[in-house]
Formats: sequence, structure tokens, C-alpha cells
Amino acid sequence: MNLKKCLLASDVDGTLMEQGYISPRNFEKINEFIEQGGTFCISTGRCPAAMQHIVSQFENLQNVIFYNGGMIYDYVNKKTLVNKIINDCDKSFFMELATKFPEIGIEVYSGDEVYMIRESDACRVHFEYERVPFKYATFDEVIDMPWNKIMTFYEGEYDETALLKDIDNCKSETCCFAKAGAFIDGVYYRGVELLPKGTDKGQGLLDLARILGFTKENTFAIGDYYNDFEMLSVAGISSCPDESPSDIKDIVDFVAGACRDGAVADFIEYLQNKAN
Repeated sequence: MNLKKCLLASDVDGTLMEQGYISPRNFEKINEFIEQGGTFCISTGRCPAAMQHIVSQFENLQNVIFYNGGMIYDYVNKKTLVNKIINDCDKSFFMELATKFPEIGIEVYSGDEVYMIRESDACRVHFEYERVPFKYATFDEVIDMPWNKIMTFYEGEYDETALLKDIDNCKSETCCFAKAGAFIDGVYYRGVELLPKGTDKGQGLLDLARILGFTKENTFAIGDYYNDFEMLSVAGISSCPDESPSDIKDIVDFVAGACRDGAVADFIEYLQNKAN
């Protein structure tokens, strides 16, 4: 295996970073991987505004996959490589959903802009944790904008049964839904994202590999949660941190150590050993 011909994608929360902390081992090994000719990228469900303070910590980071594969941005050339947009019919469906469930927080993402459509404690915590500068808006004020993602967000104990049932009954052929979840300051928060159809981290990894000229076999991926499932499934070699759910561990080639201890560094060492 020649690392010069390889692309490594890493999830952020729970994989590269825990509660805002990135292990120094991760920085060291990522730089080493790049120096050996490998290409490193980040793959996240986050928006561009939520990644600025993270991207700035890397010396050689060029490409980031945002919105679970909905957008790919080249920071070196300041160019958007992929940009998938939700259509008007799917916007209308989610607006009807929001009306039916008035107790849930609603967030809309449009390129670099983030909007709080319905305020909630969960959404405020979410934006504060990701350091997202947001604006308050109504659906009417953003309806004509291009939406990359819209999502609900609520505390973990919220009974989402009825919400998920309505989503399961959605007949749209142009959108998809993805569950989101995060522990923030010891509290578990959940949500559901509406994305353009065919949007997931797996397709995002394949899209970037195609653009950069990498074969599928020479793509590597590490992630910890269910929104990483497709990315881990399509990668030539895959990994997850030790804290990942058991069914995520079951599909990867290598289970790394804990996120906080440098799970990404563990995976890179594993790849380097295979290359030697």
C-alpha cells in the first residue's frame, strides 16, 4: 500500500475531537501522514461556520466534507467542489412537520449562513457548543434561499416516536433523513436532519475521491456514529474509536483506542504498519 495514493477521511465529534479537545497525537500523526504523501480530509455533519475554529488548527488541511456529504469545500483554492440543495417540495414537507410538532427546535442551514427558525434550549446549546454564529428568522424569510440542510434538535428524553413515524411515511423521492446525536456537557441531545437525496458521508467520500483521482480501494475512513455508517462501509479500510456502538465496531477493519487518547492517530499508525 502506497500512502501517496491514499485519501483518509475523519469524522469530527467523537472521533477527531471530544468536547472541543483534539489530542496532540492526532495533530502529530495527521501531519506525518501528509508528509508521507497521504491526503487527509475532514468529513462532518457540521456546517462551514461551525468548522472555522477547527480548520484553523491544521497546517495542511485542504478539503472538508460538510453537511454529511452535501457540500465539499477546497480551502486552498477557496472553491466549492460539491453543493447539494433541498428542493421546494421537501422544504414544504418539513415546514408542515414543524407546524405539527411545535415543541421542537428548528435549524436551517444555507451555505455559510445558519438560521434559528424556532428557538429551543437544545438549539441554543447546539449552536454554543459548535460556536455557530446564527441569525433568527422565520420560514418565510428563508424560503427562497438554497438550503443545504434543515434539522430538528431536542433533548434526549423527548419522545420522538410520532415525529419519526411521520418521517417514515414521507413519500419524497428527492430527500433523505438522517438521525443526529451528541453528548454536550454530559447531556444527550438528538435530532433529525433533512438532506437532499443521495447525501451521506459515504457518497461525499466517493465524490471527493473521484475529484482528486483516488480509487475507492485507496480511501480510508474513521468515524464513531451512525451517520458515519455509509462512509465506513464504502472505504477501502475503515476504523472507529473504542467508544463507538457495537454495530459500528462490527463493520470496521480496525477498532482504535479512545477518542480523547488519539483514535485518529491509532488508525494512522495501523495504516502505516500495513504500508511497511
